[in-house]
Amino acid sequence: MGGGAVPPSAPPVAPGADWVDGAEERFAAQVARAHQHARDLESLRDEVDALRGAATSPRGEVDVLVDARGRLVRLRLAERAYALRPASLARLVEDTVRAAVASAERAALALVEARCGADASITAAVRADLSAATTLA
Repeated sequence: MGGGAVPPSAPPVAPGADWVDGAEERFAAQVARAHQHARDLESLRDEVDALRGAATSPRGEVDVLVDARGRLVRLRLAERAYALRPASLARLVEDTVRAAVASAERAALALVEARCGADASITAAVRADLSAATTLA
């Protein structure tokens, strides 16, 4: 590459300007944008991690709360739950936990869409992760 030639990856500059003019400032601005983007993603991750999903069984025997990753945070059984057969109660707990997880997932996707946009690549990645998790369940 000879003197004054613009490398293909260089940002566009005004005709006749040497691509080096302002390169340090452009680079500093790109680094600053990258740092801000990283801070924004960390903030988003923290917000998603703080999300909870809740669900209650249709007749109120089981009430659950899960975190954003689907881990059980709280399980409450109403007195009438003890009248159920063990297999029925187990199924009811499992179904209620699945409903709470779905609630947390919807909240996470809504948050990512609101912060990043419905068409953002990170939003598509979250959708794909949720779709894959639903397929595996």
